[in-house]
Parts: sequence; C-alpha cells; structure tokens
Amino acid sequence: MVPANAFDNAVDWESDNEQVAAVNRGRVTLKKTGMANITMTSKSNTNISDKVKILAVDPEIQGKDLIEDDTPEYYNVDLKRVDIPAEELKRISYEWSVDNQNVATIDKNTGALTKVGQGTVHVTAQLLLDGIGTDIRVSKEVQVRDVISVEITWGAMEYTYDDGQWNKGTHQYDGRGWTPDTEKGDQIQVKNTGKEAVTARFAYRPGENYTFIDGHFVKDQNPITAGTLQSQEEMMVQLQLRNKPQENMNNETVGTVTITINQESTN
Repeated sequence: MVPANAFDNAVDWESDNEQVAAVNRGRVTLKKTGMANITMTSKSNTNISDKVKILAVDPEIQGKDLIEDDTPEYYNVDLKRVDIPAEELKRISYEWSVDNQNVATIDKNTGALTKVGQGTVHVTAQLLLDGIGTDIRVSKEVQVRDVISVEITWGAMEYTYDDGQWNKGTHQYDGRGWTPDTEKGDQIQVKNTGKEAVTARFAYRPGENYTFIDGHFVKDQNPITAGTLQSQEEMMVQLQLRNKPQENMNNETVGTVTITINQESTN
C-alpha cells in the first residue's frame, strides 16, 4: 500500500476463479491449471484497486527419451492448460538449453536437439512471459547413443559326424570328427555397418541331452570368443564341434550359438 504511512491501509482480496487460484490476505494458492484474476481493493476507498492476472500451468517436456540417429529431434512443452484463452497462451514462449554440449546441442528458440556424442543430457525449457524469463523451468533426461548396426550371415550350421578310416601307418583315424554338410556351412560372418566400433562375442551352449558334444569358435585357425569391429569391418568365424556322439542321431539339434553385439544378443 502506497504510501507506507497511509492512515487506513486495510484491503480486500478477491479471486474471480477460486477453482484455479484462491487468495487469503494476499497469499495466492494455485489449485489447478487455468486463468484467474486476483483483485486488491482498498476498504476505505473502493475506487482504489489493482489487479493481477494469473496463468496457472503445469509444464512437461514432450519428446523422445532416447536419441540414436543424427536427425534433429524437436522437443516441445505441454502446459496441460485448461480454460486459458488462445490469446493468453500466445504470451508464453520458451528458451531451451542443455547441460552437456559434448553430448548434444539444442536450438534455444525451436527446441531442436542435435546429437554430438554419447551419454546423458538434461534438456531444459525456461518459460518466458511476453519474452521475459520467469523462474519456471522444466527438465527432461535424454539418453544419447549411436545406432548399433550389424549384418550377420549364418552358415547352414548342419554337421555330420564320421568315424573315419583307420590308418595303420599313423595308428589314427583319418577324417574322424564333425564336418559341415555344405560349403562354408560352419561359418558365421559379422559386418559392422554402423558408424562406431562394436564388440561381437560368440558362445556355444550344448543341448540338454548333448552336453558331451563341445563347440568352440576359431578365426584364421585361432580360438576366439570375442572380437572388435570398426565401422564397415567384417569378421568371419567358424564353429567347430568336438567329441563323438554317444548314439546314432538324425536331424538332431545338439546346441545353440549366441552372438552378442555389445549387450544385445541374437542366435
């Protein structure tokens, strides 16, 4: 109340929409989104009054939680407004920012997020009223990572076991063991078609009734369980089976091959 030493500074407070905002001795309590006018009137002179317009919103950022490609992703704000006229909503705009520009950048006016690296970034929108910044800010956590893209070419993975022929000279069986039924049928080729390096891990698990049959992988005749592929690099491994079956078999599944790319598996 001006002046501060006024003889009678008692005032009345009133809200024209108490479902949105209630007022008690100048203290305003927001109840839901919407619009309300708070009026202060002098008790000694009802011709003296002042009014403030309240736009009550509950902002929430809308947009993806995970960004993988290089195409800009646009974020926006849902105000969850109710019964706020369109002309009043036009007064509200946003200024966008991120907390780590090594991971992503954002256009401060449009909310267009562009991937720069990998990691976690917090997207923040500050609400502006008539172009002036307010204390209202809302944030959203976004994961940014590169697309994992690989091509896996499987051989037939069909084998036949042969006891071989006894060689009197070497006292060994020639040709004994497992061989693929088709050319390159024991081979698996992995190609990294993405932009970043990936790690491929190879595992063989025998079937429940065939735990005596062992499987392992080789690359260029050397044992291998995992390998790193740079962008556009290829790797070819072979699955080799060992140990003689304990019974005659016909079209039996003796085990499972699993390939894990980083943390995602296929078999």
